[in-house]
Order: sequence, then structure tokens, then C-alpha cells
Amino acid sequence: MGRQRWIGWLSGVAGIALLAGCSAGPSGGGAAGTTVTITKVGSVPWLAVQDGSGTWTAVTGSSFVVNDADGRYGVAWECAQSSGQALIGVTQETTADATTVVASCLFDQASSTYSVSGNVTGVPAGGSAFVAIGNSFSTVTSASPSYSYPQVNGGLQTLVAYGLTSSSSPDTMVVQRGLSIVGNGTHDIDLTTGQPFSMTAFSVAGVPVGESPSAAAALVPDGSGFVLLAYDSSAASLSFPQLPAALAASGDLYYLDGGAAVSSGNVTLRQEVGLTSQSPSSGSLQLPAALDSSAAFSVSSGTATAAWGSVPFLAGGGVGALYGDFSPNALTSPTWVVMVTPAWLGSGATTYSFPDLTSTSGWNSAWNFPTGQSGYATVAALHVSTAFSLDQLVGLATGRASSITALSNGATYLISLRIESGVF
Repeated sequence: MGRQRWIGWLSGVAGIALLAGCSAGPSGGGAAGTTVTITKVGSVPWLAVQDGSGTWTAVTGSSFVVNDADGRYGVAWECAQSSGQALIGVTQETTADATTVVASCLFDQASSTYSVSGNVTGVPAGGSAFVAIGNSFSTVTSASPSYSYPQVNGGLQTLVAYGLTSSSSPDTMVVQRGLSIVGNGTHDIDLTTGQPFSMTAFSVAGVPVGESPSAAAALVPDGSGFVLLAYDSSAASLSFPQLPAALAASGDLYYLDGGAAVSSGNVTLRQEVGLTSQSPSSGSLQLPAALDSSAAFSVSSGTATAAWGSVPFLAGGGVGALYGDFSPNALTSPTWVVMVTPAWLGSGATTYSFPDLTSTSGWNSAWNFPTGQSGYATVAALHVSTAFSLDQLVGLATGRASSITALSNGATYLISLRIESGVF
């Protein structure tokens, strides 16, 4: 656990980038005799596939043929994490959903972080400056113009810094692309060399009574990666800067996110809506409905079951999937992450039992689903308005810049989730 995210339906839960393809909606099906291609990303030492409801079979190749009459299939894999904790990923879908699956452990390869600090010159007198490098961000003032980030992801990052006057009016902005983070170091910023910019605002609609809103805006530079532009953890509206033409690139996208959450005892309900846009304008983002009271995660006789209840927003076109995971507190116990499409579940189905992989060749008993363990269990529903791979959505939500490529301009993302802590 322990990963801080400025946005994310996976808050407090181990992240994994899973591809569940392009869903045709809950009435989708598939065709027999279709080849499914698997791409392994990162350290994936074990992989298994399932044809229809048949037995799980360990494979080493990059493709397999689905002969199930409805095109239903599954792919499961184990991630060799640097922490030593096993992580089991499972996706179950149909050939109508997708014929390509990414078995990705990429999130664990972005674990190298470094300390970056520096001073900001040109902060407006009596004003402030916002400084962001990837997922790290803070506000400095003219009286205290230094920043320090203990955990900046290594590799090439984008830096955005902008000043605001004492009346919160925009001053100047600096954008530095391809900033190489290869070790601890200092990086000073001079806003006097920046460009003038303007601010835009959006609001979050549909926040239920009693829930706490949040809003965030990020730049997706050249359509890949991200850098935060603005964030408010307790407001249903947000002002954020737009890059001036002199600092913009043709492939830049903005990602706007609104959320609402409420906690009761050991259960948290959260809804999120996101929008990608090349030219965002003032407006509002409509939150999806919360998961209903039948949403739950349970374990019985060593089998985990996720229940989602009714999820109306999955009935449309685009990409839709249901998600469940259990992240134990003990690193000696494995984390399980599952994504399943409505088409695989079948019409009207609202529950899913995690698969029994224990008889599959190469399976390690240390990977068995943990029972009687304390941790966090999540059930979630996701929907993307355009044909779009779900691994990109999960990569964006978990703040894994290297997982984000080819984001769709104008796409809307809807996420409703339930997180429960306890012993399962």
C-alpha cells in the first residue's frame, strides 16, 4: 500500500494495469475459433489461460485459440514484485470485448524514486507558485519559495510551474519537458522566464448529500504520462491553468477529474468522473451513481466473491468492466486483482467468484487467495465512453505515467467503487 495518489478509485489499494479490451456492452458475445494475443509487460513469471468455463492451463506462448461458442475466456498471471509480495492478476472477457490482452506488471517497474528540491525565482510578491513534477506537487510562496519532493518517479518527467498574484490572478508559467530524473538532486525554477497564461474552471455535479467532493486537473503531455495542474480535496469546483500556445505541444491533453466519497465505519463509497480534452472549457462533470447496497466483497470456504449490484452506466457502448481486489496488509500474503466484463458475466449477472487456480501447472501455494487476513477489499464498476483499453484507465487512475499512452480526446470515464477494510 502506501502509494499516494492525487486522484484515484484505487486509493489505498495496490494498483495493477489490466487490459479488458473494448466492451460491446452487457449483451455482447463472441465467436469460436478466435485467436487471442497476450502481451506480457514487466516481470510475468507465470501465465495461464481458460477457454470458456474449462480448466485453466499454464502457457508460455503469446497467443491461444478460444473455442468456446460464446467466445468467453480468461487470462491469469503472477507478478514478481520487488517487495517480494505476490500479485495475481485475472481478466475474464469475451472475444467480442477484445482479442488482445496485456498481462502487465508495469506498475511495479516504476518504483525507483528520488528526492528533488529547489528554489523558485519570480514568485509574485505576496502571491504563490504551484510546482509539479509528475505526481509530486506543492505550493510555495514569495516568503518561502523553496520546494522539496522526497519521492519523484525516475525517468523522463514533465515539470509545470506557474505563479499567482496576491489576488490569485495568473502571472507566468514555465513548462519543462523531458526532465531526466536519475538520482537525488536540485532543480531551480525561474518564473521570470515564463509565459503569461489563463485559468479555466469546472464544477462537479451530482455530489450526493453527505458526501465529500474533490476535483483535480492534470496535463497529459503529448498524450502520455501526466503532471498535476491543480487539486482540491474538499471542493466541487476547481480553477486550473491552460498552457499558453508558446508552451503547448500538439499532442497535449488535459485530464479533468471530479469525485465524491463518504465513509461509514470500515466502508468507503466513492464515485469519480473524468474527461480528457485538448481544449477544455468551463462546464460541469456529472458523477455516476454510487454502487447500491448489494455491492459487497466476501470470502467463504477459501473462495472470494465480488458483488456489484445494479450498475446502469455499464449498459451503454464503449468500454465497460467490473473490478474486484483484495490487498492484504501482510506482505507475506498475495494481493489478488480481477477484472471481468459484463459480456463474460452474462445478462443480469451481478456477482463473480474468483477463480480456483490451485490445480494449474506451475501454481505456487503461496499465491493462494489469503483467508482470515486483514486488508482492503475493493469492488468497482468502470466505463469509458469511447473504444479504449482499460489498462490505460487503470494506469491513469493509479498515477503510473508509463502505463498511459494513446488517451482519447473527448473520452469520459465513470467509476463507482466500494472499499472495505477488515478481516476476510
